[in-house]
Amino acid sequence: VVGMQTEFDHHIWGPIGVLGFYDVGRVATRTSDHGFSGFHHAIGTGFYVSAANIIVFRVSVGFGTGEGVRPNPKAGEALF
Repeated sequence: VVGMQTEFDHHIWGPIGVLGFYDVGRVATRTSDHGFSGFHHAIGTGFYVSAANIIVFRVSVGFGTGEGVRPNPKAGEALF
């Protein structure tokens, strides 16, 4: 797997915040298949709930190139 991600998050009220992200990458079965062409791109948005500056629940939805809409809920230790 070769890829990068950038994310922006912002508290909007108390423990609730919003986020936006951009992902780019590719998956290959052999090391020789890795390169800098054929990357897939995705953008997404979501929200989170935090406690003591630690995110305890997060839901995001990604919109990828050719792969459709992907919801991604995470809670507790799945965030780490």
